[in-house]
Amino acid sequence: MERKELEAQRKAIEEAKKQADNVLKDGLKRADHACKEAKKQADIVYKEAKKIAIDKEAKKVADQAHKEALKEAEKVRDAIKNEVWAVWHASYEKRAEDLAKAIGQSEEARE
Repeated sequence: MERKELEAQRKAIEEAKKQADNVLKDGLKRADHACKEAKKQADIVYKEAKKIAIDKEAKKVADQAHKEALKEAEKVRDAIKNEVWAVWHASYEKRAEDLAKAIGQSEEARE
């Protein structure tokens, strides 16, 4: 592989890295936003449930349901983040393999 081809491949890999990093950043932001929105909705429902709760037991149930809803929102956020990181990591490994292969081919061509 000629130097120009190797440089072009490096540039393409760097561009792919930038795109993957942008997807990662965006995905992590979206995960946090989804969590905040879910918690906001849980708070709205909780406030309304507390208004209509007739006795202490009903309020206790509303409290427990609210706590669970908040935990679930965090689980969803964490699941989204795990997915985003897994995809980013896989793309990083692929870029590293591609670059190593290109360098190997370049060295073979020199010999």
